[in-house]
Amino acid sequence: MNTAGKNFRTGLLMLALGFALTGTAQAGSLRMQLSDSGAYGERALLNGDYAEAARRLEYALELAGEARSLRAPILNDLCIAYTLLGQTERALARCDAAVAAGRDRGRALNNRAVARIAAGDVDGAAADLRAALTAPGAPAAARVNLRLVTQPIAPQLAEDEARVGDGASGPMPPAG
Repeated sequence: MNTAGKNFRTGLLMLALGFALTGTAQAGSLRMQLSDSGAYGERALLNGDYAEAARRLEYALELAGEARSLRAPILNDLCIAYTLLGQTERALARCDAAVAAGRDRGRALNNRAVARIAAGDVDGAAADLRAALTAPGAPAAARVNLRLVTQPIAPQLAEDEARVGDGASGPMPPAG
């Protein structure tokens, strides 16, 4: 389940990922941050048309050629588009390239962490978020995301299991 909220002023996309991964809280609003380019398909991303955004961004990437200064923000936004489309393999390839491009490394690491969560790589996501926090101009989103990714959920799981039991006695009783 992927749902995204939009904040037009900051270019911040919040992604709610519903995963049940033992030991960490994966449900919540993980934050991905758009590049500051203001072009290339950013409007399509903000409007929720992720497939159109990916199409436009891939075309822009072709036009950018080998110019790293142009490629980095496009790769970052492609990382977001493919993550929101649920295409984690493509997302991670573009995220890796955005991190390697070196420009706005903190933002690229933060976004790759969210893509890693979508792919089920919690440890890799946590490592990326810690690295993002040490990068120049570290995005505030990385701190929020790290808290969400590393927050233990074992007490909640134990409580849920106690209410459910082995499932043989019928439906779960109401909470309270």
